[in-house]
This record gives sequence, C-alpha cells and structure tokens, in this order.
Amino acid sequence: MPAPRPVVALVVLVALLLLSGWLLWSPEPESPAVEPAPPTTASQTGATEHSPAPRGGAAGPSEQALARAAVAHGGTAHPASAGDVAVVRGHCVDERGAPLPGVPVDVGGLGRNEEDLAQYRLDHGTVVWSDPRPVESDAEGRFEIAFTPPPPYQFHCAITPADRVRVTFWWAQLAAGDVKDVGDVVLAPGAILRGMLTDEAGGALTDVYLTLQAQRDPDDRATFDAQGEHRRTVAHRFFVRTGPRGAFEIDQRVPLGTYRIDARDHVVVAPDLPVEVTAPATDLRIVARALAAGPAASIEGRVVDERGLPVPGVRLEARATGSGVGSAVSDDDGGFMIARRDDGGSEPAATLTTERKGYAHWTSDAPIPWGTKDLLIRLVAGPALTLRVTRGDTGAPVERFGIVLAPQREGGAYSSTDDRILHLGDHPGGVLEIPRITPQRYRLEVRPPGGTGVAASPPQIVEFEGTAPIELEIALPARVTRRIELAFADGSPVAGARVEFLRNLGGLPVTMHTWAMDAANAARNSPEHVAELVSEGETDARGGLELEAASGLDYALRLPGPGHVPLVVQPVRIEGEGPLRVVVDAGARLLGRVEPLGILQQLRDEALGNPDARPPAIRLLGRDERRGESFPGGSYGDSNLALDEQGRFVAEGVPPGTWAVAVTWQQTRLNWEGAHSGMSSPTRVALDGLELTEGTTREVVVDLTSWERRPVEFAVRRNGQPVRARLTVQGVLASESGSEPVRSGYIVLTDDEGRASQPLPAGMWTAEPLLRIAGRWVGAAGVEFTVVAGRPTPPVDLDLQIAERRIRVLRPDGEPAAGISLGARAAGDRTATCMDTDASGRTVVFGTSGPHTLRTLRQPFRDPEALRTWREEHPGADDSLLSVDLEPIELLIGPADELVLRLPDEWASLPK
Repeated sequence: MPAPRPVVALVVLVALLLLSGWLLWSPEPESPAVEPAPPTTASQTGATEHSPAPRGGAAGPSEQALARAAVAHGGTAHPASAGDVAVVRGHCVDERGAPLPGVPVDVGGLGRNEEDLAQYRLDHGTVVWSDPRPVESDAEGRFEIAFTPPPPYQFHCAITPADRVRVTFWWAQLAAGDVKDVGDVVLAPGAILRGMLTDEAGGALTDVYLTLQAQRDPDDRATFDAQGEHRRTVAHRFFVRTGPRGAFEIDQRVPLGTYRIDARDHVVVAPDLPVEVTAPATDLRIVARALAAGPAASIEGRVVDERGLPVPGVRLEARATGSGVGSAVSDDDGGFMIARRDDGGSEPAATLTTERKGYAHWTSDAPIPWGTKDLLIRLVAGPALTLRVTRGDTGAPVERFGIVLAPQREGGAYSSTDDRILHLGDHPGGVLEIPRITPQRYRLEVRPPGGTGVAASPPQIVEFEGTAPIELEIALPARVTRRIELAFADGSPVAGARVEFLRNLGGLPVTMHTWAMDAANAARNSPEHVAELVSEGETDARGGLELEAASGLDYALRLPGPGHVPLVVQPVRIEGEGPLRVVVDAGARLLGRVEPLGILQQLRDEALGNPDARPPAIRLLGRDERRGESFPGGSYGDSNLALDEQGRFVAEGVPPGTWAVAVTWQQTRLNWEGAHSGMSSPTRVALDGLELTEGTTREVVVDLTSWERRPVEFAVRRNGQPVRARLTVQGVLASESGSEPVRSGYIVLTDDEGRASQPLPAGMWTAEPLLRIAGRWVGAAGVEFTVVAGRPTPPVDLDLQIAERRIRVLRPDGEPAAGISLGARAAGDRTATCMDTDASGRTVVFGTSGPHTLRTLRQPFRDPEALRTWREEHPGADDSLLSVDLEPIELLIGPADELVLRLPDEWASLPK
C-alpha cells in the first residue's frame, strides 16, 4: 500500500538535507578520480560526418571526441582542447575491405616502467589515470578515442570483434597532441575453439592447463613503425584450463591455421599434431597421458636470521648441473617448499641459493638431496647504511630525494629493476637510514626532484661487506646554466646549429658516432659506444643558447651542425664567467640535384605505401683520408640530407676532403601473407670521388639513369602445375668507380597462377623459391638472370621438380617413434625438408629426386641438458657421434609406397 503523501515528502526532504550536508562538508580529494564517459559509439556522436586524416596524418580530434575526453577526465563545462589530448582512430574492415560496424574498441594505459614512474612521482607527484570507456565502430567502421595521456605511460588499443580475430596496437608513449591513425584494420575471420581433455581410458582430466601454439610463418612477426608503434596482428598462443568435466573453450576467436597442443604434466597422445583449426568452430577431443611420477620431488625447510627469527620473502632456487630445476619464496614463518620441475633431470640432489634484499647471499656447501624435509637456512643480515645528503654549494641538507642502488654483477649482467628509484620521499635533515644492505658492489646515485637547483649525484661504485654500519656523505652538485655561443672565424654567428652536452660515464672520449642516451639507458650500456645526454638545444639568431648541467663535472660539447664543420670539444665544464665561445670552421657548401625524378619515385614506391617510411635522402660517405666518416655526422637515424620535390639538396659545413654522394631509401619487407613485416634502409653510392675544399661552394648533378627499375615477370610451377611461392630475389648491382659492389634483395610473392611482377634495377640476380607444403617451407634450387639497363628482361620461369616420400619410423622395439626430428641429405650437400613424426611415427620428406640419407639425434640427447652435459664431458668430440644414420631412401616424383624404417639399437644409447 503506498505511503501517504506527507510521509513521502518528509523522507525526500531529509534525504536532500543529508545530501547537501555531504556536499558541503566532504573534503576535496587530493587527486580526483577519473570519471569515465558512458559507452558511446562513433555513430551516436555524429562522427560519421568527419573525414579521418590520412594514416599517420596530424589532423586533430573531432569535436565529439574532445567532448568525450573532457567528460572522461573530469571536465564538464567545456570540451578539452586538441592540444590537451592524444587521439587514436582507425577503420575496421573485413578481408574484402567492407566496413565492420559495432566493433568494440578500447584504449588502455599502464606505466612504462618503474623507473619512469618513480622519476615522475619525484618531480610531479602522483599519476592519475583511468582507462577511457570503450567505443564501437560506426556504420562506416570508423572509430576515434581521445584522452589525456600521462607522460610516463605506454598505451594499447585493442580491437575486439565478436566473431573475428582481435587486433592490438601498442605505443611506447603518447603525448598530448599526438594523433595515431592506424588506418584500415583488417579483422580476419576466426574460429570458436573448444573441446574435451580425457585420459586414455576416457576419464575427464580436470584442472589441467593447455597451451595451444600456432605454427606461424617465421616472417609473420609483430611489426614496428618508425615512431615505435607495435602492431600485434593476432595472438598466436592461447592458454586455457580444463573444467570439471575436462571441457575447455578459448575466450576469444582463434586465427585459422595449424596448432600444437601441450598439456601441463601430461603427454598428448591424440589427435595427431599439429591440428587444423577451421571456421566457424573447431571441437577437439584431446587424449593425454599423465607423466610418470619421479623420485622424491621436493626440498622443504625454513629460513631464519642470526637470532633464529623467520625471514619471509626469501627467493630460493635449486640448481642441478648449472640450470634451475625448482624455486620457491619463503612464507611469513620462513617456511618453504621447492617443488622439482619435470625437467629436473635424474640427479638425486640440487645446489640451493638464496636471494633477499638486506641479507648476504647464501649457497649450500653441498648439494641437498631431493626429499629433504627439515633444512634450516640461517641468513646473515648485511650492514646498515646511513646517507647524509647535502647541497654541494651551501652545505644545506637536501630532504626530498630518492636513490638508485644498482648491483654490479660479474660479467656486466643487468636487471631491468636496477635503475628503480628507491626510498623516494622526504628525509628530515637529509638523512636516510637503511637498516640492512645486501653485501656486494653497487652503483649508487642520489636523485633529487627537478626544479630544486641541484643535480643527481655522479654515479659512484661502493662496496658493502661485513656487518659493520656504514655512513656516506653525498654532496649534490649545483645545477648551473651557461650560455654557449658558436661563431665562424670571421666572427659571424652560427644560427640553427644543434648543440649537445654529453657525459661519458666511463671517462672515455666522445665522438660524433657516440650514441646519446638518457642517464638510465646510458648506465646500462657500454661507455665505449654510449654517453649520457645531459642538455641539448639549437642556437638562436645570435649563435647562442643556454645549457644546464651539474657543476664540477667534465663534459663533452658536441656540435654536429648543420651549418658548420662538426666538432667535439672536450673536456668542458659548465661553470665559469661569461659565455663559452666556440669557433667552428665553415667547411664546404654542396648544392646538388638528383635526376631523373622518375627514379626517385621508383625508390619511394619500394616503401609499398607504408606511411611511416622516410623518403629517399642523401648521405655523404668519406673517401681516402676520410674513409669511415659520414656527413651529416652523429648517431641518429635521420642523419641524412633531405631532397625537395625537385630532387635538390643542400649540404653546408662539409669537412674538406674526398666524398661520395650516396642515396638512401626505405624498402618494406613482406611476409608470406603479403603483410608488412618490417623495413630495411639500403644505401647506394651514386657519385664518387667528389673533392670539397674549405670555404667553397660546389654544384653537382647526381644522375640515377642507370638505376631505373624495369619490370621482371616471374612464373613458378611445381611439377608442371602453377603454385603460390615466395621468391627471395637477390642481386649484385653495378657499382660506381671506386665503390664496393652493391647487394640488394626483394621478397616476391606469386599469385594462385604462380605469377608475379617485380621492378628491378640493372644487375646480376638470383631467384630462390620457397613453397609452403604441408605447413612447412620447402626450398628448391634457384635460377640466375640478368637485368640490363634500357632493355626488357625475358620472363623468369621456374618449374620446380619437388620429389617426396612418405615414411613411417619405428623404435627399435617396433613401436611408433613419435616426435622424431629427421635430417635428410642428398649428394652434393643438398638438403631436404622433413617434418617431425606424428603419434603413429609417420612423416613426409620433400626434396630433389634421388637417394637421400636420413639422420636423427640419439634418444638421450633429445634432452637439451643431457646434450650439454655430454659435450662438457667430451670436449672436442666429433658431433657426428650425437646422431645415427637410417637406411637410405629414394625420393620420387609422383606416387610411391610408404616406406617403413626402424631405428637401430644404438639410437637409444649414448655413443661409445
């Protein structure tokens, strides 16, 4: 029965008073949480009216996306501005190019690494982030998401259609204002993959982890663009756990193709592997046999300190013959149990080691037998460390800082956690006390926040040993700004020149080819090749700029240009009175033109439409006394001279000497499916022996007429029938006077009729074919042909005579030999292709017709650890002892009976 109206009104009034009181008295949060926008499709917001920018273009986000970004990140009154947000957009299509509407798309972010996050927190405070709400592609298949990216984050965009294979893009970082247009995203059909796992008696195997690994084309790898975009076309490995009745189902659509199946702690008996996954659904009935239980399979015990108190969080590792066979972490009571892994070998004991911050490393004096139940490990605490941090210029304490304490391991081994900023926060009086330090050598740095006027302490190597407390005083150098001025000998300023302040952590000289990296990455690399980039910039109209660095340290001032002869001045210090003035040489000036322009367009075409490919450019290569040098100098991928639309280029500040003019461009590599799988950057000399002198200007014409690409037609057949093939086309091109021969290569894919066309420059070429037969690549002998400038090239015809033979391999006892890898070799060192034998011992050998010798690895050496141990015990032994030969077989073109081969008795034993 409804309540009377006066009662309802009273309840409403009380609720409103409580709500207003909460709004008035609730404290404002320090960092407001992100309020995600409600799910919205692009079509609902009118996004179909805007035309997306070309892929890789810089067009900003739509007004609708800006409004959604403002709501998603706490804004309500006004939409975000284009400069505040990053944008991810694209176009979902099927394999025929038709739009796919209603496809869910989401963007997620996470910290790039702990080091970047810690540095950001040190300088700016807490990072506030929440993934924006997903959208769906509109009626035209387009989507767009705008969001405000935190600086220390990496991002992914997952496109997850309900009935197709998921595609994911990754970016190492996105900044406000970035626009990432991923273009047409082809979403391939996928299959539902489900099934049942049973034992050989038909009983359900529950709670068993299955791994399904696609038998991928080795060239079908993730691809990266020039900006660091990572496209993961599809997932190729899937994990699933069987349910109560042994049933399982993958939670996403699986790419079509062949897969291997592994079951944890079991051997798959059926079906024959690999299995074929087909649309729309594939149901698997997997039969597996449990691995036989080994000997005593664990070591148990307790970890305590010198006083007998438990030490939790200790990582313990068991090792046998040099490799790990089990590990564990001690619990709150110090207890642990190390379970022996299946690959633990047959040794009855293992050596144990421990690792725990603040305690000395411990290693067992002798191997511990498997089955030990009451092992007591006593750890010794390391020394206490007290750090007193002050300003080097005033002696005043620095109270807010963090430290880097990176272990220095033998052989230069490095861990990704070494450069984490530890003990980040406020330390009264500038004192940090650490109760225990694991005794060993460390690289120690103190990192203050930015804007404090002091710099990080120079890295120093410190060694902690014993148990006596240690005190260290660290004086942080002041950050000093100084003006650098560049001028020519006549006093005129050098404007627009790049200037770098570098510091080599090993005290070695810096060169024009030394890689410049941030402090963390410089510390991880060899000082022979890398230096820390401390400060950088470009000179203004008066030839100067302000650089900031730490006082009291030696730096290298690197001046790569442009506009003057490159120069490195070292050692240099930042402190000093007045500007630091550097005189540089003007060098030579080179004005060039490349012709004909049609050849440049052919070079651009070799990028195959990749929007991230750099256009053709010019690089000068040193000759005679300058051999090994290049201009522009430096270690940067863009150290080239740009070509304008008319093929013109300008080089200023070229050091006097003899040079060659080379053209560099980018080629896109293809995989078997014709998708982009990376890029290469060929460089070819076009004009050699160019003499340049100080203070002069020279004009040259670079003639590329002989570089013309002329179409070459290919036809491939297998035993007379047209077949799809992959051709590796490699050539040696005509070289300029005094330069080395140029080698070039292309991947050419034929169609279903076995035909393809590829433009090639003049040179001597070889086309080597690969065919995809029964899920494996099968190679055949190639053909040689010549491309002559100005003349048509006759068609290249390859009729590949591929012989094959089906064989069945039996063990010495007559049982099928499953999972055996075979090698086949014919006369003249020609090899054949063999697939591993299936559960019935069957396989197929492909190759040239004629007699072949089969060889297989001995059974004991199928265990990699046993193979390594045998090699250590028999140094210098002939590797032929590791395998045994089977009886010869004849490969035939056309039908042939299955051949049954039995492995010899010595296959199961070690070599004598």
